[in-house]
Amino acid sequence: MCPKVKKLLSTFISIFSLANVFFIPEWVNFFGEHSSEAILVTPTPRINAYFAMGFTVAAVSVLVTIFILIAEKYNLSKLNLLIHGILLLSLGVSLNFIREATGLFYLVPQLSYAIHFFDRLVFYSYLKIPLALIFLVLLGKLVYRFKDYILPGVKLTGLVLSPLLLICYGHLINSFWVSVELDPAPKFFSGTKPKSLSHQPKIVWIIFDEMDFRLVFEKRPNGINLPELDRMKSESIFLTKAYPPSDYTLHSIPSLLVGKKVDVTAITPADLVFSTQKNSRNEKWTELGNVFKEAKEQGYSTSVVGWYHSYCRVLKSDLDFCRRLPGGRFGYGSNFWDSVEVILGRAFIFDRRMERAFIHNLEEMHKIALKVLKSQRYDFSFLHFSVPHKPYIFDTEKMKLSARVLRSPKSYFGNLVMVDTILGDIRKTMEETGEWKSSVVIVTSDHSWRKSEEYDGKRDYRVPFIVKMPDSQSITYNNAFPTLLTEDFIVELIGKKIKTTPEAVEWLRKNSPVFPKGTVLSEPTPNKASPYGKINALEDVHS
Repeated sequence: MCPKVKKLLSTFISIFSLANVFFIPEWVNFFGEHSSEAILVTPTPRINAYFAMGFTVAAVSVLVTIFILIAEKYNLSKLNLLIHGILLLSLGVSLNFIREATGLFYLVPQLSYAIHFFDRLVFYSYLKIPLALIFLVLLGKLVYRFKDYILPGVKLTGLVLSPLLLICYGHLINSFWVSVELDPAPKFFSGTKPKSLSHQPKIVWIIFDEMDFRLVFEKRPNGINLPELDRMKSESIFLTKAYPPSDYTLHSIPSLLVGKKVDVTAITPADLVFSTQKNSRNEKWTELGNVFKEAKEQGYSTSVVGWYHSYCRVLKSDLDFCRRLPGGRFGYGSNFWDSVEVILGRAFIFDRRMERAFIHNLEEMHKIALKVLKSQRYDFSFLHFSVPHKPYIFDTEKMKLSARVLRSPKSYFGNLVMVDTILGDIRKTMEETGEWKSSVVIVTSDHSWRKSEEYDGKRDYRVPFIVKMPDSQSITYNNAFPTLLTEDFIVELIGKKIKTTPEAVEWLRKNSPVFPKGTVLSEPTPNKASPYGKINALEDVHS
């Protein structure tokens, strides 16, 4: 190999290696924490995103290499030095990601408060511009002082870190083939005009993750306004004693959709494995019936937009449309170029990556949910939103989503304001299509706020359960009700056995005294030696 080719190849490998390290936060986003947990944390849609990831890192490497070659050819030594200095500085993004990934601020909240105060004092004040200029001047002086070491140092660092290329791209290739085998392509709108729908009423089931009944309705803090929830309460069946099937999303959501209490005993890359009260043998989620299957058998079209659980993979045969965003990971675009755009758009995220991921995914869910409802194509829609679950991402002072909200229990109520905003947008969209009044809309949660004791020292296991029937009658229902029976209730609605508010209330009266074994009514007995291994730990982090 001639010296010029050898030099070019070593330069490109070094640049490729450093670019790859710069994108390490995004690689981690793909690979998840643990292969067996991929069904919960791996982003979707997967196939186009894998192509986009490999292409983006390679394309950035080629462009940087071209700039360096041009600088060397025309003896632009200062430009060449600047490029190499930036490459070296870019390693700070990955180092800082490692700091963020340790979760130190969650373990020591006082550090989070200190950083929040520093942010407000420096980055959100008049000081940010002069401080940025001072930093750039000092950086320039530092680079110039060590100019003789920068170029060889960058090349050596890149070559030393080059084995990571084999790890990342090897993992990508392996994950890509797994995704081809296991992950269905997301179904999007065809663009044709909607067919006239004969099924009445349409049903929209909305779950806001970790919404607390007590602190939303009974003990809401002063100054927290939730007008859309209050408005819906005033025209609906309002349950004051609704209890979820589990205190964790991992178990609660499948239980609600299946219509019987299940406990997750294993997580595989393609499915969840359950044990049930009536059957001692383990069953896969894909093998069990669910509310969407019941709806499809009655001729209903079905749609799901949600987070955390891998709905599109597990329930694909029972859904006409599905879009799911992962727990604790960024989602990607619906096509190759959209995914390239979002990868580049978050390349320079320096902190609060978890918060930014939740904002990205919530905005995507919100947008697609409204699009689903506006299309008027689906008779039964299930919407599972990530708020008010932490991380806290709504700034009540600026009334907008923000990654820089204080990590404090009081910030839970900011996420509740976002819940109210989403509900208002859903109502407005359905009113515009003329379907709000004629539809059944159910608003509830999978579990109450598990960290409420950090706020006021109290814990209540009740969740909101509001049912707006087409006749919009207001009734407060005070008997205890297990939300596990929601699937049965919806099947009765689909079969047109329940048409009015009085009929719905009568159904509740007949069925609510029957509490399935395992329903969460009070604090469960602590289980320090969980038979589920890391499942509970995962749930605490992501849902």
